[in-house]
Amino acid sequence: MKRRPLFFILAILALVLSAVPASAQEPTEKRIRVKLGIIDMDAIGRHAAAAKDIRAQIKAYRDAIRDEIQKEEEELRKARDELGRQRMILSPEAFEAERRKFEERLAAIGTMVQGRRQALQRVREEAMGQLQRTLNEVVTDVADANELTLILRTNQLVFWAKPLEITGVVIETLDQRLPSLKVAEPSK
Repeated sequence: MKRRPLFFILAILALVLSAVPASAQEPTEKRIRVKLGIIDMDAIGRHAAAAKDIRAQIKAYRDAIRDEIQKEEEELRKARDELGRQRMILSPEAFEAERRKFEERLAAIGTMVQGRRQALQRVREEAMGQLQRTLNEVVTDVADANELTLILRTNQLVFWAKPLEITGVVIETLDQRLPSLKVAEPSK
């Protein structure tokens, strides 16, 4: 499975390098000069200021949701214990009604938890999408400024010369263009 991206890259490079020799080309055709750039997307995800900002905000939202869920779970435990004590006191019909209320509350909390998690995932995806759009613009600008004709990801390569790597320039430019990114609060 890991050989597939490498095979794909080698096939593209073979096609590029096996282009018709200059002597066989018509004089009006312009020969394309291949200039490579290498980018480490994982490093960008770890070190870019906006990516760090998104992670911190998502963690804060996740912690707040976790605290809310723990509070609800504690109230449910208390309600379950109280229901167990009432079993001996209440008539079977009254106990059954209280048990149904407890189960409805339990189901409502389960739905709430699932909704909070989905909302958190949605705002995370929106923020990451906005980061990705800006990153795409930055990579395009860096490629244009350096006259790069092909950019490859480090996770697709086995070896590369360090001067080909543009990750640092991309992170610097991205940090200037998007130093932070406000993640929308997950809806309740």
